Amino acid sequence: MAYVQDGRPTARDNRAQGSPAGRENLVNQTASYVPERAIESGLYAAVVAVTGITRSSQTATVDATGHGVSAGDVFRISGAVQDEYNGEFIALTVADANTITYYVFGSPATTATGTIKLRKRRVSLARG
Repeated sequence: MAYVQDGRPTARDNRAQGSPAGRENLVNQTASYVPERAIESGLYAAVVAVTGITRSSQTATVDATGHGVSAGDVFRISGAVQDEYNGEFIALTVADANTITYYVFGSPATTATGTIKLRKRRVSLARG
């Protein structure tokens, strides 16, 4: 597993499988920055701006021009002020190249606000 700082690899964890936890075995014995989240480069397609998200009951409808998502695909929504709209979701339906529906938990405001972005997951979890 590589550790990255400012977009550059800084060290590599070369522990044998089953070795004790820790970073006692880093190549070159250098300290490295460990990101809080997994590095996701390559997992997601390009960012698409969302023009709106509305909710009816537990179904959210996303308007995003040229989203590239198909029914059953996994995608990520971020930037909504209402946290319930953010996260990874499976597309329930895709009406056209600009409209997706997904299941939303809770009862957030009927219309999402914020600078909302959508990213399609390159490898769909729903399809195996």
